[in-house]
Parts: sequence; C-alpha cells; structure tokens
Amino acid sequence: MTTPHSNSSLPLFSIACINIGRFKMHNANIYSDAGAIRFQETLNYVSEATRRPSRAGTRYPQQLALHAPARVLSLEMRDFLKDLERCNSSTLTVKAYTRTLGLLMRVTGDVPVSRIDHADIHKMWELLRWAPEDRMTNPSLLTKTPEELIEIGKIAGKRSPAAATLERHRRFLNAFFNALTKAGAIGRSPLAAFKPIKSDLISDPSQPERFYTAADLQKIFDPKTFIPWAMKYPHRWWAPMLGMHTAMRVNEVAQLKVRDIVCENGTWCIAIQKTADEDLSSRGRAVSRQSLKGESARRTLPIPQELIDAGFLDFISDLKTHKCKRLFPNLSAGVNKKTGLPNGRYGQGLMNQFAPYLRRLGIPAGVAFHAFRHTFATTLLRKKVRDVDIALITGHSVKHAVPVLHQHYYHIQAQELRDQQKELLELFKPNVALPVYIKGQFDDLLKDKVKHYP
Repeated sequence: MTTPHSNSSLPLFSIACINIGRFKMHNANIYSDAGAIRFQETLNYVSEATRRPSRAGTRYPQQLALHAPARVLSLEMRDFLKDLERCNSSTLTVKAYTRTLGLLMRVTGDVPVSRIDHADIHKMWELLRWAPEDRMTNPSLLTKTPEELIEIGKIAGKRSPAAATLERHRRFLNAFFNALTKAGAIGRSPLAAFKPIKSDLISDPSQPERFYTAADLQKIFDPKTFIPWAMKYPHRWWAPMLGMHTAMRVNEVAQLKVRDIVCENGTWCIAIQKTADEDLSSRGRAVSRQSLKGESARRTLPIPQELIDAGFLDFISDLKTHKCKRLFPNLSAGVNKKTGLPNGRYGQGLMNQFAPYLRRLGIPAGVAFHAFRHTFATTLLRKKVRDVDIALITGHSVKHAVPVLHQHYYHIQAQELRDQQKELLELFKPNVALPVYIKGQFDDLLKDKVKHYP
C-alpha cells in the first residue's frame, strides 16, 4: 500500500510492504526526489538479482551495487574534468570538454547520470544542429529551453555544423560516458548506439588549397611589404621565416625560448620541447606555458642554412645580451580571466597578426600560418620522400607496423638523425630571398621589459 503526503515535514510517500521473490521490504519511507530515484534503482537491482535464469542460459547485464547509487551530472562532470587535469590535459582540451558537457547539461538538466539515455543524445544532436552559435554566451539565450533554441535556429535557417565539429562532440561525450561505465557509475553508455561520423569526401572548389604557391611565398616575403610589416616586432620578422623553412606548427614557433636554441656537435638546432617556467613552478611541481601536440611533436631540428645566412644567430645573441628568456617576448599568450595567468596560446596571438597581413596581400581566407607545413610536406612528397622521413621534420605521428622493433631495437645516433634531417631540409628550396637581420635592430624592444610578456 502506498500513501502520498503533501506536508514537507513528512515523507513524500510511504510503502507498507513489497515482495519481490523471496525479498521483502516493510515500511519504506521516501523523503525526497533523489531518495525516490535511489529507491527505484534498488528495486531494479533486486528484481534483476532475483530473476530466474532462463533455460537458454540468458545472461543479464550486471547491475549497480546497492552502495553505489548514480550521482547527478554536475558532480560527475566536475570529477571528470578534474581527472583530465590530473592527466596533464591541456587547458584548451579541458575547456573543449567543458563546452560539450555543458551542452549535455543544457539538454538533460542536473539529473542522475543513470537517467541519461539515447533519447537525450538525439536531442543534443538537434541542439547542436539548430541552436545559435552564441547560445552559451548571449544573455538573452541563456534562459531558453533546448526546444526554444532549436526553434530559433530553424527560423533563422542556421547553417549546419561541420561534420568534424559533430564528431568532436561525439568523441568527448563517448570518453565521458566510457569513464562512467568503467567506474561502475552507470551500467551502459548511452553513446554506445552512436557510430563515428563518416567523412563525406565532398570537395568544395570555392575553398582555397591550404598551401602556398611559389607566387604566394614571393608575395609574403616581398621586401616592399614584408619589411615594413615585420619591423614592428621580432616575432613578425622571424616567425614566418621559421615556419617556411622548418615546417614547425604556429604554436611551436611562437612559444620558443632562448634555451631551445642549442648547439649539438657544432650544429645549431632548435629543440621543440616543453620546459618548466620557474615563476609558475612551486613545491617541486614543474609547470610550463609551453605545450606539445603529442609525443611525436617533441623533436630537434637543425637550423636551415638559409636562416643562419639571414642572421638568426645574431638575433639569438641579441636576446642573450638583453637576458630575454623567450624568443619573442613581445608576443602575448592571452590571459585566463579566472586565474589571471597566461593561457599559453602564443600561436593565437601570432595568427591574429599574420592573417590580416596575408589578406592584404590578396591571399584568401583559410590559408594561414599552417600552410607553411602543407607547403613543405607537399614539396617533399613530390620529390618522392617517404612519409616517415617527412615526419622527422614535421613531427607527425607515424604508425609502425612493428612498434616494439622501432621503439626498442632501432638505435639511431643523434648525429645520424641530424645529417638525415639536414638532407631533408635542403630539399626544400623556395625561390625566396630572405631579408637579412641587422644585429641590434630590435634592441629598443628587447631591452624594454615593460613591453615583455611571460
């Protein structure tokens, strides 16, 4: 017998007796919605645990233990994001997961994670498809329900998100629910029914190719346009040259420190690495503003002769004279509004200055600093260089057919590797004359510490 109550000081409802097989419960009092959910989960567990197995030997999925009721979404999100930080995930990665899980919360509300099912995921896809882009920042949209946001997008004829965007959200959700499944917080992931999004392989002739032609490179480094633009800051002068001749990623170039320029057995090199920043590190824990895309991104490259001839080592000497720690001290990484610390996004600051310069030259949107990597790799590919060799320069991950052999039995001396890299770098010979650095030309900027960023 069930008796509901309206007085808040009394239970929401009481149950005199329940019989499930040989299981009996008497005088159960439920005082809250959360208690009702846990009570229902307990009954589900008892029901499954006491179910008689069929003659065919049917096996039922393992249920949650009685002592492990599902927690609400906000708590699981908080712990999941903390664990990402524990695993040394980048700030950008944590922010990306936060956005995706915030959308899920928008759809489901702060419910126990065990109550999130495939219908909620379908609804989230609808929200991603139709809701306005500023749904999480526009004050007038923050109070709208998912249904209202979807309707607003349909009326406005919102453009469909890219397949890569939807697939990124799917991967983030999949990682979140898989973690909950492994922890025993839920019995089965609601993402299990959703497969990865296939590439549609559609080519858009209106989109520019993501590499520079020979004419583009000559435009970029034309002394009449490049020198007036580049003379404002050291990063404008050297970053495009480094990008063109080393195929480094934009953030790899932008975050370089003076200590990353090293001499190995008489060969000047750039060490693409992540080193601790003393002003951030405390209690024996190393912290760095630098970041790497992955293990394969950590590499050391010989400095191409073209850069040495252009006076790159004279620039390094100037930096040391003025006791600069970073190659480009006038380039900001942005500031985290919550912590007040730099975000470490030096590459974004560089792109914000380089992209408008390209547009002024008539190079179309969509072709940016990253095109230097495409240009380098494409040039070497046309010269029949193997992918695994190109990766020695670009820092791409290469899947080995026999990984144990490559990781543990091949021992290549550093000098052998540098010689091989030099040969590869010499294959890239763009018809571009680099401007020559005049020692001391940035002294005013390098000695003015007020204009420096950490």
